[in-house]
Amino acid sequence: MMALIEYRAENGVAVLELNNPPANAYTLDSLRQLDEAILKARFDSSVHVLVLRGPDGTKRAYAAHRRARAEAGLPRVTTDNFAYAAFVYVGDTDEEGLRVGTKLLWFLHTSLKSAPQYSRFLPGSAPPSAAPQIYRTAPRPGAAAGVMSAGQNAARLTSISAEQAMAQGILFAGNPDSVFRQIKQFHDDVGGFGHLTMIGRTGFMTHAESEKSIRLFAKDVLPRLKVLEPVAALAAQ
Repeated sequence: MMALIEYRAENGVAVLELNNPPANAYTLDSLRQLDEAILKARFDSSVHVLVLRGPDGTKRAYAAHRRARAEAGLPRVTTDNFAYAAFVYVGDTDEEGLRVGTKLLWFLHTSLKSAPQYSRFLPGSAPPSAAPQIYRTAPRPGAAAGVMSAGQNAARLTSISAEQAMAQGILFAGNPDSVFRQIKQFHDDVGGFGHLTMIGRTGFMTHAESEKSIRLFAKDVLPRLKVLEPVAALAAQ
């Protein structure tokens, strides 16, 4: 079968590219391969870009990467080696940013749900090595306090509110000043990162709403983020 999702890891970033010409449309086969690629990224020790994680988990992951490099005798990295992905919506006002930005959470509220017969490991749908994590209903033995299992985390995200998502650094929303402050605060809380991947349109958000946010971000937020220069990594903790 032709690979419909091409996977490669570059400089700590997992790149998943849809390869389903002529329209690059989603199909059952491509979605299955996409699930497999995401699982591969999760278990790929060379991948360090984080998607939809709050400050505590992100900080632990960054620290683990630094410790691993130190133990391997490799040079320290700067914050430019780290990236973070989150939902972002910029409006003219905080009210508009929150109201429209809430639409972005549709992705979490729907994509992590499944019918009971598909909620567990099915042969052929995921690598066998992933079965323990899929079946796990409690945190791994020895996991840090507050760390949830994959199943617990998915259940939480399917009902998360905009306010909760903002508090956890999953969603940055509001007017340009508010969004800048939220990103900067998160950046400082996790020890810095050099790249931000914006998820700016999902679900029932319109093209006009998404375009407005991107333009406001580019005009009133991005120039201010340039003050967040890459800094030398902190000592491994």
